[in-house]
Amino acid sequence: MIDFRYHLVSLISVFVALAIGIVLGAGPLKEPIGESLQSQVDSLRADRDELRTELDQSKADVNDLNEFIAASAPDLLKDRLPEVPVTLVRAADTNADAVNAVRDRLSEAGAAVNDGGELSADAFDPKGAEDLLDTLRSIDPNLPDDDASALTTALAAAVSAGGAAEEAATEAPADDATDATAAPGDGEGTRYDQKQSEDVLQAFGAAGRLNGGSYAAAEVIVLIAPPVPEAQAGQGDAAATDAPRPEANAYSAFAADLDRATPTVVAGTTAGAESGLVGYVRENDTGVSSVDSIELGAGPVITALTVAALHDDTSEGHYGFAANADALMPGAEK
Repeated sequence: MIDFRYHLVSLISVFVALAIGIVLGAGPLKEPIGESLQSQVDSLRADRDELRTELDQSKADVNDLNEFIAASAPDLLKDRLPEVPVTLVRAADTNADAVNAVRDRLSEAGAAVNDGGELSADAFDPKGAEDLLDTLRSIDPNLPDDDASALTTALAAAVSAGGAAEEAATEAPADDATDATAAPGDGEGTRYDQKQSEDVLQAFGAAGRLNGGSYAAAEVIVLIAPPVPEAQAGQGDAAATDAPRPEANAYSAFAADLDRATPTVVAGTTAGAESGLVGYVRENDTGVSSVDSIELGAGPVITALTVAALHDDTSEGHYGFAANADALMPGAEK
């Protein structure tokens, strides 16, 4: 049984230990402990200053490269995409200035830029899409059974319309409309003819899932990635495989569907290369080309050069200023 004497002894022991600690800390151990702590503080300060210097230098290098590429844009882009049809599709809430800069640089390179429309935030969400899916399956009975896949496949086929599919459609018998659709297989994506494309775009628009967008042949497609929420920006490579939004997997699937039919570039911000769609396609090896830093002057220039490289049958690549890019731009070593 624990009695008063046990508690008294325990309290005395605690006070004795505290007294010993105070005596040692203020006496023989004061100087070694103080020196050790001061040494650690000095070391941390030196590391901080070194990292700050390296960061400032890196920012200066990026600014210099950005200014150089932006200033060299006319020479870099001249006649790179003469009358090449390029379709520009943008996710919801993308920065209008960055989108316009990408469009302007593509035009400066000579491309014929078509508006593929602005996707809504829920463009590929199967929830509430029953009527839309019924319409899409009436247009294309070969759509996947999975509703989410059906949405991305149908819109990708509509945006990728024209080109080879249009040639096949003009050669197909008039009474065999289904032959005008290139079915997926052997790595080939689906492309619709003009009628199917217009019907799909109209269906997405009527459902409030696509603003704008028109039928046009496309030899290369640029998809402007959705912005990265502030809560995820700056989380680094560890967050690159996380969805910038719940529909990130759907955007990635949409980009992959586009790329199977038509060479596609996903373009996004510097933050997007860390924890957005650009980082997602890079980390998950989707086979889609990507460009980061479109908010900088050089980003849209690099995007246009990447489109030109894809049009010239260059293989997939990831370009920009981010650490996970293959190179600054096509033809430049990292």
